[in-house]
Amino acid sequence: FSHKFFVYCNMTEILDKFKTDDLTTYLEFCKKFIDFDVDEASNIATNTIKYYKGSKSNRDLLRYGQEIENKWYQSLEEGKPDYDLYDDNYFVIEIWSCWVVYSRRYIKLLKGLELPKINSVIDLGNGIGYTTGALKQVFKDADVYGTNMEGTLQFDIASKLGEDWNFKMLPEPNIQSDLIFASEYFEHIEEPIKHLQNVLNVCQPKALVIANSFGSKSMGHFDEYIYNGEKIQNKKIGRLFNKTLRNNNYKQLKTGFWNNRPTVWVKNEKTSSFINVNTDNKTQLFS
Repeated sequence: FSHKFFVYCNMTEILDKFKTDDLTTYLEFCKKFIDFDVDEASNIATNTIKYYKGSKSNRDLLRYGQEIENKWYQSLEEGKPDYDLYDDNYFVIEIWSCWVVYSRRYIKLLKGLELPKINSVIDLGNGIGYTTGALKQVFKDADVYGTNMEGTLQFDIASKLGEDWNFKMLPEPNIQSDLIFASEYFEHIEEPIKHLQNVLNVCQPKALVIANSFGSKSMGHFDEYIYNGEKIQNKKIGRLFNKTLRNNNYKQLKTGFWNNRPTVWVKNEKTSSFINVNTDNKTQLFS
């Protein structure tokens, strides 16, 4: 691997405003893993970012992404979620766009919060590792980990970044950690509350930083989620998600963040000890 990719994006710059050259260099690095046209991918990424920032007209220029999204929702109608979308070349563009518009801002907001002493951080579903690297910048003295499915393109890219940015990859959140960071993560899991409870049981975090969008339509999101064996409409699952956190003695901080994103939850140690709720086999939960 050439280290040209890491020259511009060192750990003093990763949270700065990105430049067009940054996107090009990112795509050229991804091309070492997959084959695609960099210029075409750059155009798609630029329009995706503009769309996520509110330019509805740019959606008409994202035909390929719409096709993937339509294919995903068609698979849900057929009762067979098509998880192959995560292996599509387009998804590295989606990851970049979400980093630029969403998760980068969320991490910058953390600098102004008073959190418990953080010695370890887990970034759930960390894509290609940009958020994980940024978390290492914010929590310089902490052990920082990212999770993703082992053997995937995203896991391989993030593992390489981790070597340079001093974080480690895990196939699942299977260790204790003081802080859980989850940006646009739980809505990609069909049983998100069951998964959340397992994360709480295993990781026992002091705090969680979460940005969910259960009610929005996007590739990888579900129309209905499963809770205790029953199907729940996507717009209703958020209340049950928050209730689960409260039942585990977490309280939501009043941050004043715009649109309350991300939400920040801190363990209320003054009430009772950690509630260990029984769950099914851990391997099944993270499969």
